[in-house]
Amino acid sequence: MNREGINQLKPVFNMHSIDLINARVPGFLDNVHWPAGGTSHPDMWVAFPDAKTAVLYPPMVEYNFVKFLKRLDFDIIEATPEEYLKSGCNMVVIEPGKVITAAGSDRVKREMENRGIEVITVPYDEPAGGEGAGGAIDCTTCQLIRDPGPLVEQLVEKSIKEIAPELVV
Repeated sequence: MNREGINQLKPVFNMHSIDLINARVPGFLDNVHWPAGGTSHPDMWVAFPDAKTAVLYPPMVEYNFVKFLKRLDFDIIEATPEEYLKSGCNMVVIEPGKVITAAGSDRVKREMENRGIEVITVPYDEPAGGEGAGGAIDCTTCQLIRDPGPLVEQLVEKSIKEIAPELVV
């Protein structure tokens, strides 16, 4: 979102004592169409399939966000450009350690499975790769409401402002 969107959300987050972070996505000057541009939602370039595990496509986010994850000792699985284009970072987390994702990102799938994460893949080519970039699994199914999962201990002990002040808006 732009600065005005942040200004509108910030008071709502503040009322609930929630820090709003800004994980900036690099912009493109001329080509805003998929696959070069068009990514506006974080669920296209980062997912958290389990506690302290992130699947990330680093070129779509500024390095401050990557440093934030590293400060929290996250195990980062880096998606390749091909996996990013196949929505390899976009998944529905059923519960910590169990996800549904589009088939086609075999290396990311193996990396998650090597970490004990159960990965359910489904054929899902049309929406993500289409001209309008209609979305992938998480985008088209929306968020699941489920019981709270495990917390990141560092974020219980310290605020985001203390851990990564450069990200807080």
